[in-house]
Amino acid sequence: MPQVFFKNQPVTLEKNLISVGSHMPNIKFTMQNLEEKDLSSFKDDKLILWFVPSLDTGTCVLSAKHLNEHLKKHPSTQALILSMDLPFAQSRVCGLEGLNQVKTASLFRHQQTLASLGLMIDSGPLKGLSARCVMVLDSHHNIIYIDLVSEITHEPNYTKLFHFLGH
Repeated sequence: MPQVFFKNQPVTLEKNLISVGSHMPNIKFTMQNLEEKDLSSFKDDKLILWFVPSLDTGTCVLSAKHLNEHLKKHPSTQALILSMDLPFAQSRVCGLEGLNQVKTASLFRHQQTLASLGLMIDSGPLKGLSARCVMVLDSHHNIIYIDLVSEITHEPNYTKLFHFLGH
């Protein structure tokens, strides 16, 4: 099983991480307005999936702010931040932090999604939450980029991601 770290302590993930080249399953999620959606709602362009343990933490907010700023400069890029937070909490954080370019989605009704993608933390204090991971999907929802952040308290590699995106 893949292993990541939380504050330098090893934690395991429930399953093997889905791989680049795989087709992303049509995952379901709940939007801030409590509407149920799935990936088929996002078509025709690359899509960044930004998995975080909880949007309501310092590192997650910082990474969401970086993504939000990037999207201001590249409005045709679509991104979705996914976490186990309730939609109400996601909405509150986005409002307080001025995150108006990103879309957030909750997996609180769809916990099996994290397990099926190999992102569910299976041990340690964050058990049941998502590992920090960025995925990029092409217009057919094939995975073309993955950055599983090895230390959950760290941010993703923005330089590598934005270079990959051609931005």
